[in-house]
Amino acid sequence: MTLDMLFSTFGTRIIELAKKLPVEKDNVTIIICHQTTLDLSAEVKELLDSRKDIKYFALNSQGVTKSRNFAINKANSDVLIFCDDDVTYPDDLYDIINNAYIDNDNQDFITFSYIKTGLGLHKFGNKKYEHNYKTILNVGTIEVTCKRKKLDSVKGWFPEDMGAGSRYYLCDEPVFLSRLLKAGLVGCYIPEIIGEHPPESSGIEFVDVNSLVSRLYCFVRIFGNIAGRLLYFVFIMKNFSRFKSVSLFCKSLVVFFRKVD
Repeated sequence: MTLDMLFSTFGTRIIELAKKLPVEKDNVTIIICHQTTLDLSAEVKELLDSRKDIKYFALNSQGVTKSRNFAINKANSDVLIFCDDDVTYPDDLYDIINNAYIDNDNQDFITFSYIKTGLGLHKFGNKKYEHNYKTILNVGTIEVTCKRKKLDSVKGWFPEDMGAGSRYYLCDEPVFLSRLLKAGLVGCYIPEIIGEHPPESSGIEFVDVNSLVSRLYCFVRIFGNIAGRLLYFVFIMKNFSRFKSVSLFCKSLVVFFRKVD
């Protein structure tokens, strides 16, 4: 099995990424998609030029989903993994993923667990399970691996109006995975740790209207216009305590009627 590690980064964040890139390994290619208008520093350029396993692309675009879709187009290994620039990966990452696909060769995509710095495994279970439209709602991009060729049958890949760096900056991951399921792909979760990530808080509370629109888009794009809107309504009612203000809660009700492409 060959593995492509698809890194998305932007601006000066590539400096830190360059410091923590995984060591060079057989059968592993690192693809870096760097959204920037800056020139690389001499130190970063020297590192990238010294590694035969790295493919670097500078992109004049904004939004992580655009970066990930570009990276998919450039990937040609058997399996790919979506990587963030602030994740630390173990030395045996290839072996973990390779063994998972050997043991589950009927699976088109496999998600894994990761450690949150200072918090441990957090949300992850210790038993394998098959993915469905409910389980994918809690999956983050850095948990996802998939067979590259299988993505050719998937329409749209990542929604480019969602995700970090976009106006609707949440929930791109479950929409992506729902497109895999709708294309007939099958996937599972395996309780193996593939990295360590700093704690993040973007999804903990509702802070603005765009965070609400992101969730409406997610539900409607996965479950359809009627069921998706009903699920959105149930979701905001169950999570009333997470709203920053009564005004924002009222706006969440208005979002219910928003048109979704």
